[in-house]
Amino acid sequence: MRRILITTWGSPFGWSRVRYHYEGSERESYDTLPLLKDVLDPHDTIVIVLDTLANWRGSDGEPPIEEKNFSNYSEVKEDIENRINYFIENKLEMNPREIKLIIAPGVGNFSNLRVSGNMMDYYYFVTYELARLLPNEDMEVYLDLTHGMNFMPVLTYRALSSLLSLASYVRSVRLKVLNSEPYQSEVEKLIVWEVENREVKPEITLTNIVTKDERYRKASAFLSSIANGFPLALLTFCPTQQDVRNKIEEKLKEFNSKIKAEGTKIERKSKLDQDFEVLSKTYYLLRVLNSIGKLRELFRTWREYQEVELRGLREISEIIFGRLPRIGIIVRREIEELERRLFTRSGVPINDLSNRWRLLCDLPTFPEVGDGECIGEDREITEGDVRNFIAHSGFEHRVTQARRASHGRVKLKYRNTRRVMELSIRAITYPLYL
Repeated sequence: MRRILITTWGSPFGWSRVRYHYEGSERESYDTLPLLKDVLDPHDTIVIVLDTLANWRGSDGEPPIEEKNFSNYSEVKEDIENRINYFIENKLEMNPREIKLIIAPGVGNFSNLRVSGNMMDYYYFVTYELARLLPNEDMEVYLDLTHGMNFMPVLTYRALSSLLSLASYVRSVRLKVLNSEPYQSEVEKLIVWEVENREVKPEITLTNIVTKDERYRKASAFLSSIANGFPLALLTFCPTQQDVRNKIEEKLKEFNSKIKAEGTKIERKSKLDQDFEVLSKTYYLLRVLNSIGKLRELFRTWREYQEVELRGLREISEIIFGRLPRIGIIVRREIEELERRLFTRSGVPINDLSNRWRLLCDLPTFPEVGDGECIGEDREITEGDVRNFIAHSGFEHRVTQARRASHGRVKLKYRNTRRVMELSIRAITYPLYL
């Protein structure tokens, strides 16, 4: 498993040298990082700091970097990078090139700098940076929360946990959270405790995946398909990784363009939001899913033909939903029911299927649907429609079409993707009023 070490820092200038103890090893340093690097030998190390560190010096005058009157935000980030690299190299005696640094938006008034903005910018920004830096393979992640200014630990934990839950749909993921004992000058050594050690389970928090912007509703429908177990909707609304990355970069460009740095004052006149969070989570989920060769092939085939074989839906379900005890069972049952109704006992497509598309509700093997009224553009979607869509794992008989293809295959797609997108998004909040 790939080992990742992530830590949050407040202001490292002013930390005292102390002996840290972890897993039977000890090392004297200004931070836990050298010891943890020695013991864990991580493949990747990520340090998260705030942009409020610009112009910061400790009481001993370190680092020996002059304070500046900033004229743009790029100068702020460059100043912080220089100060952190100085600390890593001269205080921790480590190589800065071995560490990936995230400089995240902060807030507060300090002697060195005044920064105004929205505190949640930190959470949204770190979510994306971790989505970009975390691996897409089996992993063991160590989160060291020994340091970090007030809101940093809880928001970092929240961002990391949500992303790892996405990866765990198809990857084995373990999270270990570390924290040392409080520092006091008379203490000889501080023990670094393991305060959490768990196997991460697949989960998507439904209330956080509804976008406000119509441009990003496809991402919400995609995440809903994963959370609720809709394999055909998953293919239908699966965006490309590059398209999502482009949308993220557009929003970041707009966000950064409205950060004003003047002298020792930084003002963020824009803020990141839940839409940015949805895009970031979608991007990481796509990174992970695309790392599975079979899924990557199915996504490519769908984009080319806009239809999928029934057996392809079974493969998707086994890979993505196989680890989910409830949803996995329901999806498997629905696919088995489709196979029973669309194929004869000898394994060939039923006679009523032709090479033209037909709604499932129009086939005699789906008699309980009644008159087979399509959920079209001119009909309001009801709670019953949403309930049926959820109950049938997205294979609602009045929106799902099937046709007989060559070599005894059956292919499926939706008749009206706009209405299905609405059903998928309504499924996100349906349990709230059930």
